Amino acid sequence: MSNYRGKHRKYVAGTSQYAVYNYGDIVSRNGLYYVCDVETTSGYLPEDSQSGFLLMVGGTGGGTVNFAFSPTPPENANPGDQWFDSNSGLVFVYVSDEDSSQWVQLNISVPGPAGPTGPTGSIGPTGPQGSTGPAGPTGPQGIPGNTGPTGPQGSVGPAGPIGPQGIAGNTGPTGPAGPQGLQGPPGPTGPTGPPISVVDGGTYSV
Repeated sequence: MSNYRGKHRKYVAGTSQYAVYNYGDIVSRNGLYYVCDVETTSGYLPEDSQSGFLLMVGGTGGGTVNFAFSPTPPENANPGDQWFDSNSGLVFVYVSDEDSSQWVQLNISVPGPAGPTGPTGSIGPTGPQGSTGPAGPTGPQGIPGNTGPTGPQGSVGPAGPIGPQGIAGNTGPTGPAGPQGLQGPPGPTGPTGPPISVVDGGTYSV
């Protein structure tokens, strides 16, 4: 078996990487032999339905069964030998009876085409809110907007306290004399004085 890769390994030794197998690779697991029927496969055990491996009937490793991987049947086959047709992906076993020998297709299912995508499942519950990330940098200042209309005038506030009286200014010049006023009415007659006595030729006394 020229394409035999030994015992199946899910991971590459010493790493966490999946081992990769290619189309036609043959591996063994638990005494059974499997052949890779897809372009590449990794991360699955060969017995998994989605692994891309096909079980080789009779390939237990305990006898002298030969396995061939090629687009044409191998020559000089012996009864029990197996052939994997690399063109069709089918596995055949060489069978001999009393009057004939031929390759007989094994009853191994070949993966069919992928089915249609199933319906989308229901949305799961919302997870917890994550922590707030750091604030981003401040963006550039925007263009100033138009000036809005003037608002209504507010009410008059209370009068403030009276300030201190200022310093008196200088006296101004005397203005011109006004015109003479009208003569007033005669005043009342005064009281009569005491009688006058003439004494000594012209001198009088009161």
